[in-house]
Amino acid sequence: MSPSESKGVALITGSSQGIGRAIALRLAQDGFDIVLNDLPVQKEALEAVSNEITTLGLGRKTFIAICDVSAEEAVEKMVDDAVKALGSLDVMVANAGIAMGKSILSTSASDWDRVFAINARGIFLCYKYAGKQMIKQGKGGRIIGASSFTGKQALPLASAYSSSKFAVRGLTQSAAQEFAQYDITVNAYAPGIISQTGMSQSASADPGLAATVEAFLGRVSGPLATKGTPVEIASIVSYLASAEAHYITGQTISSHMGCHCSTHANLQLMTISLSGQKAVYNFCAMECYHCPFYVRCANPFQLQSGKGYHVNVNDDAALRFADVGTQYLRTHGVPLVD
Repeated sequence: MSPSESKGVALITGSSQGIGRAIALRLAQDGFDIVLNDLPVQKEALEAVSNEITTLGLGRKTFIAICDVSAEEAVEKMVDDAVKALGSLDVMVANAGIAMGKSILSTSASDWDRVFAINARGIFLCYKYAGKQMIKQGKGGRIIGASSFTGKQALPLASAYSSSKFAVRGLTQSAAQEFAQYDITVNAYAPGIISQTGMSQSASADPGLAATVEAFLGRVSGPLATKGTPVEIASIVSYLASAEAHYITGQTISSHMGCHCSTHANLQLMTISLSGQKAVYNFCAMECYHCPFYVRCANPFQLQSGKGYHVNVNDDAALRFADVGTQYLRTHGVPLVD
């Protein structure tokens, strides 16, 4: 790639340090012109990152957009200013976030609101205004947000942080479905314990949270049992921002040493009615390991009635489903009432 060529414009929030800085540098290396964002107090750090991009010698343009991502008018202006300065917005990386290590009992309402203002509302606003701009441009785009491993498996002493990162996953899935018609993909990344980030810094300052983090790291043995680096997360974002990732949307990609795996099955609320046995259970709240009969039989063999969904007892497959399902419910302690 010659210095004059550009793949487009990428905006990275919270890009003065840590993961955001690494993402900005990586996307510049990938051929994007870069919009750097952070709070006013980080202006000098942003200028340093801008200089780093210049010294890469790739001819990449940079623009610094100072703003608080929790303020709607500021985010709207940030996107507008970026487009005026560099011509378009093709990749939005909503990376800005804050970490907090407190127990539920010691977390105040203002603590909770502060974390959600940045980690959830801030990403929502970035998705919203990036989406508007990309739709206006009519050439698709990539929207990428920062979740966390604690957005898939919560940790103690991180209730506000974990909850905000769970919210990012839901937002990402919803936005992916809404924006798909415009050829815009929406994904998120879920880092584990990464050096030079807010979670690592919070753990360093809080012995209780530090112990939780060490216990998390202890789930994996060998060379993987260590903190990750921002560069490793930047490589994930690099792929999600690429043309090759056009078939991936609505996903939250984990990078946490395999400390936990995704095994959830989404299944409907139903009533099983057979031989006098009735059980109502919300399967959406249950982890189902190796239970394909639910997925296969839940929809084809349900008959809707005024009392809910009942298994069609005239179908052999439905009978097998009800029989195995009833046994499964008993195994998991669900009360069955005659």
